[in-house]
Amino acid sequence: MVIPIIFLQIIPALPPNWTFFIPFVNVMLLLRGLLMDTLPGSAVLYTVASNLVFLMLALRFASRSFGSEKVLLN
Repeated sequence: MVIPIIFLQIIPALPPNWTFFIPFVNVMLLLRGLLMDTLPGSAVLYTVASNLVFLMLALRFASRSFGSEKVLLN
């Protein structure tokens, strides 16, 4: 968590759109943009969409990992 916060110090006030797809950094950028009142409208959409994608991947990984009985019996 510390590295994304340090990374925010070198990003300009209006960061490139691809930075809103990086986990943890996107939320920090969103909060910073809200506080500085420099948040582009598409940033919220990019942040929510990328977080939903990562959530789906994490849920899929968890369901596959804990779906087998081998995990329960060991």
